[in-house]
Amino acid sequence: MEKSLNTYIQKCTLMNYKLILLIVIFGAFHSCKKDKPELSIKEETLIKMSYDLHTAKYIISRTKDENKDSLTDVYIKQICKIHNVDIYDFLNDIEKMENNPKYFKKFYGKLEVYSDSIQKKFNTK
Repeated sequence: MEKSLNTYIQKCTLMNYKLILLIVIFGAFHSCKKDKPELSIKEETLIKMSYDLHTAKYIISRTKDENKDSLTDVYIKQICKIHNVDIYDFLNDIEKMENNPKYFKKFYGKLEVYSDSIQKKFNTK
């Protein structure tokens, strides 16, 4: 009886290791398969909105301290209205991208290209 119990325990332990290994392999395959996170906002809109928010942050950083909080609120609300995006949806999508560093790096590269194109438009005038 004791021998069969030990055999049973060994088989269960081996099955657990196989199951854990299978889960790890499936998880790794599944995470590699997702090159792009599921976003609720179009990437182009995220890029433009990110640019606008970075620009607003720069402008706000150059204002007097007593005006910063109210200006931040005004800019964020206006940018959200322009792009027809809820700020929480925007932040949620940014968090999804940050959790996928490979995709986030590509996104940030696209943001830099967009930023350069805007700056060229102003430099040519």
